[in-house]
Amino acid sequence: MACQALALVFSIVVMRVPMSWSLWSVIVGVAAGSNLLLQGWIARGQPGSERLMAAVLLLDVGLLTLLLNQLGGTGSPFSALYLVQVTLASVVLGKRWTWVLAAAAVAGYGSLFLIFPRVQKQSGHAMEHFPGHLEGMWVALSLTAILIAYFVGRISSELKKRDQAIVGLERRAALNEKLASLSTLAAGAAHELGTPLSTIALISKELARTATTLPSPLFLEDVEAIRREVDRCRDILQQMSASAGQAVGEWVEHISLPQLIERVWSALPEAHRPRIDLKNDCRLETLKLPVRTFVQTLVNLIRNALEAGPGTVTLSVVQSDLNLEWCVEDRGVGMSKEMVERVGEPFLTTRSPGKGLGLGVFLSRAVVDRMGGSLRIESTWGVGTRALIALPLESVQ
Repeated sequence: MACQALALVFSIVVMRVPMSWSLWSVIVGVAAGSNLLLQGWIARGQPGSERLMAAVLLLDVGLLTLLLNQLGGTGSPFSALYLVQVTLASVVLGKRWTWVLAAAAVAGYGSLFLIFPRVQKQSGHAMEHFPGHLEGMWVALSLTAILIAYFVGRISSELKKRDQAIVGLERRAALNEKLASLSTLAAGAAHELGTPLSTIALISKELARTATTLPSPLFLEDVEAIRREVDRCRDILQQMSASAGQAVGEWVEHISLPQLIERVWSALPEAHRPRIDLKNDCRLETLKLPVRTFVQTLVNLIRNALEAGPGTVTLSVVQSDLNLEWCVEDRGVGMSKEMVERVGEPFLTTRSPGKGLGLGVFLSRAVVDRMGGSLRIESTWGVGTRALIALPLESVQ
């Protein structure tokens, strides 16, 4: 509006252009009213969508066209203000709306030729006696608008990509810090739990010796179950101690899909395997993967799905043109939108206390990220949840 005021003063004082004050008052009133409405919209905390921003810029182009109509038409030196709207559009809008704004600016200036076929004598235009000069100004403005829309739009797009890459790097750095913390925690837990497990193993051995003297075999069976679980815990702690000081990752192996599925099946409780429905649409004979960690990733997601409800869990493998996609889908109660946005944070769980640590999805996402893929969680309340893993084909072939 300050630029409009300056253009008005210059046109009246220097160019001596006659002015329709009623129309100019309408232009200023619409500009001021739209600013107040937008200010109120923002003050209420409403989001500014791309369509809203495009509508604002299109309104500005229309108001500028009406203003130029009052300030000398095609001969007005202020036609360059069209380029301001095009530049703003190329920075804050997408490609489609940028080209719409560029076309609107070109059409707005071109419409002045219908109102002012030639600049009026009182405008005092210095080049009015050169044939085609005003038409050349329109062509020059059109070319400039096109170049701005293309090059500034390209630069803005590259800057947005760079910002997204920086955000991704920051997220990965934060993820690595959390993984390092978990590695330290695992090493400490393995060290601290070793002593009580040894005590439990010793007591269970003595209980087993005593149980052999009892007439009922039930007590001995319970003691043997305790000893088996203690041995299993020892194996897990030894694996944690061995891997705690190593870099996160694993040497890739070549494995067929049936062998990979068999490893997943063997890691799941036998009672739950009939609930899993496998759908295979993969045409690759062998896969190149860090087998142990990827199997654990699938097992984590399948266990979450099995615990989400009593229904069938579907494991789908689909090969597309670019990705090998794995989908684990349950028919449980689902999650709220707020929970879906936070799922994958460490120690965040929807289970009751004692049922889980909330690390399964977090570790699974870390493994998939290191493989160059992506893990996406989709959920609908009352319908179920889907965990989608997309791995680039070039990384698994």
